[in-house]
Amino acid sequence: MSALTRIRIAIKGFFYSPAGRDRKQRPDEIIAALAIRPGETVVDLGSGTGYYTFRLAQAVGPTGRVWAVDTDADLLDDLERRAERDRVANLRTTHPRPDEAGLPEAADLVFLSHVYHHLPERAAYFSRLARSLKPGGRVAVIEKRIQGLARIFGHASDPAAIRREMESAGYRLAAAHAIVPDETFQVFVRATDRPGGP
Repeated sequence: MSALTRIRIAIKGFFYSPAGRDRKQRPDEIIAALAIRPGETVVDLGSGTGYYTFRLAQAVGPTGRVWAVDTDADLLDDLERRAERDRVANLRTTHPRPDEAGLPEAADLVFLSHVYHHLPERAAYFSRLARSLKPGGRVAVIEKRIQGLARIFGHASDPAAIRREMESAGYRLAAAHAIVPDETFQVFVRATDRPGGP
């Protein structure tokens, strides 16, 4: 890895995971709310610098698998390097296709943290994604509320709009959590899945 690439990754890490992010975003509480079971397959869609990726890998345990999906090849290479260094054997990386995640295997959970607003034609995107979910599979969406700087820069989504788009893609809301005050945290399942199970 070149020095320039390392600098670029460090700069992205500074902006993606600033000091105090753990205290503000409560990642351990978010992971706990997902109730991930050992052995599950989890996708970190828009994994970035891996802020949640390694936590998800720990949650699924050695018999599970986590797929880090991102458009930034350098960040994926860095995740692979860190996984090898830290002996995180259940982490894999993959590049998405332009209009879909292109997952290599079916998932129990697809997790998005501050990524939803970046996706194109979201209803169609998540309709295609449903084919990559196992029976009872979930899609967890964390987004900034539309307020403050998030309103100015557009890095936020109205929770009602997320629900409408997900419903039009064939999902229903299964849970909503209020963990971080300025963020929404909604979990969806396919509308055809029975409540309480696949």
